Amino acid sequence: MNKQSTRVDRLFQRMRNNPVTATLIVLGTVVIALASFSGAVKDIFSLLPEQGPMNISGQWVAQVTYDWQYNREPASYQETFEFEVEGSDVFGTATFLGRKRAIHDGSLDKDLVTFTTKSREYVSGEERQVFHRFRGRSQDDEIRFTVLIEGGYSEHLPIKFTARRLPADSQDQ
Repeated sequence: MNKQSTRVDRLFQRMRNNPVTATLIVLGTVVIALASFSGAVKDIFSLLPEQGPMNISGQWVAQVTYDWQYNREPASYQETFEFEVEGSDVFGTATFLGRKRAIHDGSLDKDLVTFTTKSREYVSGEERQVFHRFRGRSQDDEIRFTVLIEGGYSEHLPIKFTARRLPADSQDQ
């Protein structure tokens, strides 16, 4: 007596007779399963609240070497930054050539902080306003800055440096 085969039986028989097709079917099934799983994981993570901006409030310090010389040595200053953050607005001070300057147009978007400080240059009795445009990415207790100096009597290259957060106990002094 001949046993009737079902469609599933016939499919398995064809797969046994053709290993390439069987392999493609198995790989396709795995790919579909992984795609479904990764989509589900993405949906789960979308339920979590988005991370807000990093907390950069407090004091920071950086050794900055500028693109000019002083007494035949590269001009290098220890600069300090005091940030206060309200929402996405950044306030406070930043030194430039060791002198404290007010922060203007400060903003913080996740890990990107931008702000401007101003100074004046005097040459032969003539005065020009200079803008120092800071842009930095914060990560943990470091901010990697690039500053562009514009508007003075000479052009400057972008200056890169890293500021480090001062420990809380040294900020109280």
